[in-house]
Amino acid sequence: LKKKNIDLIITDHHTVPKNIPQSFAIINPKQPDCSFAYKNICGAFVAWYFCANINKSLDTNIDMSNFLDQQM
Repeated sequence: LKKKNIDLIITDHHTVPKNIPQSFAIINPKQPDCSFAYKNICGAFVAWYFCANINKSLDTNIDMSNFLDQQM
C-alpha cells in the first residue's frame, strides 16, 4: 500500500502486539497511551466510533445512532 501512496488506518480491539504494522494511524482503545474510557468494546464499535468522528469532523449531519443497533 505504501508503494501505491495509500494510507492505511487500522481499527482494532485486541490487545496490542509488540510488532505493530506500519500505518498512518491505529485506532485501538487498548493502546497503552489511549485515554478512551471503554477499553473492552468490540471491533465493530471501534469502527463505529471512527466513522462517527469522521461524520462530526465533516459536519455531514448523519445520525450515527441509526447504526448503533448493528454494533450491539
